Amino acid sequence: MWLYTNKAFISIVDKDCSPDELLVQARVKKHITNLFPGAKVYRTPNANYAYRARVLRDTVKEVISDYIDDLDYDILKNSIHDDQKFHDVCAAVWIATYQLQRCDYETNIRANYRSR
Repeated sequence: MWLYTNKAFISIVDKDCSPDELLVQARVKKHITNLFPGAKVYRTPNANYAYRARVLRDTVKEVISDYIDDLDYDILKNSIHDDQKFHDVCAAVWIATYQLQRCDYETNIRANYRSR
């Protein structure tokens, strides 16, 4: 699962950990520590995510739930104030997924036109 917040981009997977843990991965170390301050982060320089931490599933659920409870912005990318590079990455993701939406919309328009 990919998770973008205004504090981090992380990938959460069930890999290389015990049944009560999840593997939290990030490209930037602080993205893990921003969300999981007590996590023991290790570096994996040759992997697709340079940083990883094994985190208890219950902790992951609690952190995500608390984040949702405290959510106070209306546009994610506009809520990122202290890291311009991360803001720009989030904006690029928004643009990429918008293209996906446009393709889907145009496909549906064509399909609806043909069915008339």
